[in-house]
Amino acid sequence: MAELNFFFRGPYSAYSQEVHGEGIYFATDKGIIKMGGKDYIGPLGDSTAVKSIALNADGSKFVITYLDGTSNEIEMAKSEYESAIEDKTLAMPNAVGGIAKGTKLEDLEGKTYNAIFDDLLFPTVNPTFSAPTASLSLKSYAATQEVGATAPTAANFTTGYNAGAINLNGVKQANRGGALDASKSFIYYGGSASNTTLPTTVVEGSTSYKYRAAYAEGPQPKDNKGNDFGSPLAAGTVDSSAVNVNGTWPWFASTSTATAESPVVKQSLVAWNATAGAMSTGQFTVQPSGTLPQVFKLPRKCSTLQMLNTVSNSMETIGTADFNETTEKITINGNERTYYVYTYKGSTRGEVTLLAKF
Repeated sequence: MAELNFFFRGPYSAYSQEVHGEGIYFATDKGIIKMGGKDYIGPLGDSTAVKSIALNADGSKFVITYLDGTSNEIEMAKSEYESAIEDKTLAMPNAVGGIAKGTKLEDLEGKTYNAIFDDLLFPTVNPTFSAPTASLSLKSYAATQEVGATAPTAANFTTGYNAGAINLNGVKQANRGGALDASKSFIYYGGSASNTTLPTTVVEGSTSYKYRAAYAEGPQPKDNKGNDFGSPLAAGTVDSSAVNVNGTWPWFASTSTATAESPVVKQSLVAWNATAGAMSTGQFTVQPSGTLPQVFKLPRKCSTLQMLNTVSNSMETIGTADFNETTEKITINGNERTYYVYTYKGSTRGEVTLLAKF
């Protein structure tokens, strides 16, 4: 049966099967209802005049009741999909719009046409997620410190929490995690979340710090049609990447700021590495040997000594044969350390640029 799309009204003579045939036409001058080219009632005043027009109980038909007590039914178009194919297990060979390959006919029957067209034209898009993250960084505190120096406190760190995201088509819709629970969040060190009482002094080598951020349950994810997708992210915790504080021993050399009263001065710290020969002073220039002794002091035995060749402008390994090697106890922040002292013993020379590995 043809679907009824419109109601029309006008004089009987204006009825056109081509224009009005798919609808219901009320001929106002004759009191006649026409559908599909057929007259359903006669002229007003006779026994077939219309008494009432109403929908039946399920809304599937127009019921026209006449003055003589008779009635006629006009079936309305069905709003639900009903296929003429007998095999209801027949599956779709390919995806069409948002209806997936393999969908069976029986899965579609009974759906309204509006729902099917929504699926076809506007496929369901499920959200994607970015997990919550935590961050930790040092604030007003250098990552390399002398052994025995004051260790960082909570005030020396900046902590952060990012709740992550629920994304639809690349656009953030909501946070993935809930709000930060500061009362359950903390900084810990040494790789164990039980170490929450931070150390007071810096020790030799690397000490790692992490921030654990606790968060509440997140919001319910939705697909692009507003339907629930999966479940909210449960309340939980997330750890930051490690921030390392390196405790090292300083080294000394008779560079330009050395004086007779202080023949060696402390140099820039080099991060501690427990492997012998893995640390380097970098290039440093000592004063002429006729002014002050050319000397440097290392917290570990020198494994390689190089000097700048001013002609080739390259560093060349020279060894320590021209230096007296002695040891000396030096106290650093209350911690005694044996240092290896290298003092030039050759003929008088000008300033030289050296590099020592230890």
